Amino acid sequence: MVVKGVVLVVPNYTLSVIATDTGNPPLHAAKDIFLTVTDINDNAPEFEKDVYHANVMEVADPGTSVIQVTAVDRDEGNNSAIVYSLLDTPDTHSHWFQIDSHSGLITTRAHIDCETDPVPQLIVMAQDNGRPPLSSTGTVLVTIHDVNDNEPIFDQSFYNVSVAENESKGRCILKLICHMRRIHRWESLQTAAVAAAAGCDVKFLLLHMPSRGRIPSLLRSHLATADHHHHPPPPANG
Repeated sequence: MVVKGVVLVVPNYTLSVIATDTGNPPLHAAKDIFLTVTDINDNAPEFEKDVYHANVMEVADPGTSVIQVTAVDRDEGNNSAIVYSLLDTPDTHSHWFQIDSHSGLITTRAHIDCETDPVPQLIVMAQDNGRPPLSSTGTVLVTIHDVNDNEPIFDQSFYNVSVAENESKGRCILKLICHMRRIHRWESLQTAAVAAAAGCDVKFLLLHMPSRGRIPSLLRSHLATADHHHHPPPPANG
């Protein structure tokens, strides 16, 4: 018996063999042969998509569902059983995420940080149980949505400024800079303490100076010779 074509069309075959002698009259004998095709592991798992896209909030707790990936294997039995895993590379931040080895469900395993990487790229491997095993990889792009979770930081912890009694209007008396961490960069915010007129109850005001960050003295008249202190308002929330 010789195989003349592809047999992995159906897993089982039934062959009827008839033997005939050359006597007169000829005699016959028949025999049924049941043939089972044994699968070999010649197909690697294939993901349903080349690239998966997912979204998750930066404040997501560990264990939050991100996305479920699925791969299929055209082999049979153990050769088609698939195990999922995340490849650990320096660029994937895979320590932020984990995957169920059987279902392919990806969840967060730690607190994630949009400022560190707003779109981490995960590499998922699907491997079958064949001998030897075959595998393939898929890509998951996770977009982390930012929340305002970084307070501004002043470049100094204490400022001490002396202003002359006859300080002229428009002169810069102080430069305040605070830094805000944003995605892949630090933003600088400038605030101005402004000297007001001598007759005012408030001697200094705060102005926002986004482009220059310098504090001019806005004197309408000379400051009275006195020791005036201005306490800045508490920082705004957010």
